[in-house]
Amino acid sequence: MSCRTAGGNNNPERLWQFLLEKKNGSGEVPSMRWEPWLRRDPRNAKVLEKTNHKGYFINDLENFDAAFFGISPKEAELMDPHQRLALELAWEALEDSGIDPKGLAGSDTAVFMGVDSDDYSRWVTRLYFISTKPALWLRLTEIYTTLICFTNLCLFI
Repeated sequence: MSCRTAGGNNNPERLWQFLLEKKNGSGEVPSMRWEPWLRRDPRNAKVLEKTNHKGYFINDLENFDAAFFGISPKEAELMDPHQRLALELAWEALEDSGIDPKGLAGSDTAVFMGVDSDDYSRWVTRLYFISTKPALWLRLTEIYTTLICFTNLCLFI
């Protein structure tokens, strides 16, 4: 098993203790969350003042080790945070079960997980490319299907 949840819960044991202690994982919206919108248009600052300033956030999403998974820094920057988490958590779940992930390369092994949205790919497309790279849109929305193949271990998500 593996997990990441708000409140700094980076493994199942920590999450279980967090729940037993009835803690609350709510926190302030990270300052960098709205930074691209502030840069994009000065009028956005007034709108953002009215937004909710609390939420449930996972720590250290920006510290993804792209090199470990053989992913270029640029591709890692464009990856949805869910995709980065999927790679890390699938790897950790295998290790937690006593399975060496590298030992599964070439085997008939699969990992299945649900994907609930593609908000990030739409956001990246609007923010960076605005219809100049239509092929990237297709790539970002289909990346979940081959995500873990970066590890030479094709786990289809």
